[in-house]
Amino acid sequence: DSTNVESLENMKKEVLEIGKRTPVALEGLTSSLYDIRSAGIVAENQFTVLEKSAQLGVAGLGSTSEAVDLVTSSLNAFQLKGKEAERVYDTIFKTVKFGKTTITGIAQGFGAVAGTVAAADIKLDDYLAAIAALTTTGQPAAQAHTQIKAAIAGMTRETEESTKVFKTLGVNNFKDLIQKSGGMVTV
Repeated sequence: DSTNVESLENMKKEVLEIGKRTPVALEGLTSSLYDIRSAGIVAENQFTVLEKSAQLGVAGLGSTSEAVDLVTSSLNAFQLKGKEAERVYDTIFKTVKFGKTTITGIAQGFGAVAGTVAAADIKLDDYLAAIAALTTTGQPAAQAHTQIKAAIAGMTRETEESTKVFKTLGVNNFKDLIQKSGGMVTV
């Protein structure tokens, strides 16, 4: 079928073009493109995600595949669309810039915690701001992910004590507290 051959040729050409613009190995770009498609990123966005992830990997002292993993996990877990999806690269880069970490560091453990964080109605920006802050104390990002997950688990577990605390604060639960206070960092 000629359309598949054409598509493969176009994909190859596009990857080569990105390779010319970004100082990363072609095999890294090729395998990362496969990871992007496997993560459910639609065809029309695949090359944008690939190129911006490659740039993010270089700028954030990590690999393209680690950046792709972070970006696609963020897009999927936090269901980011439009402008929010476009900002994901900047948000991740700022975590590296303002924290004491790298793309490699943030990628370790991110995927395992992102779903829990998103389910608690915490925004990606807040989550990564907390990761950046925790890493400035010398804590590895992987440990920061684990601590945040534990804190969320503790706050979302309904106990007599937590119910009293939430009632005193004028909210029903942790999600309500996050929404009414303007985000996880404020909480």
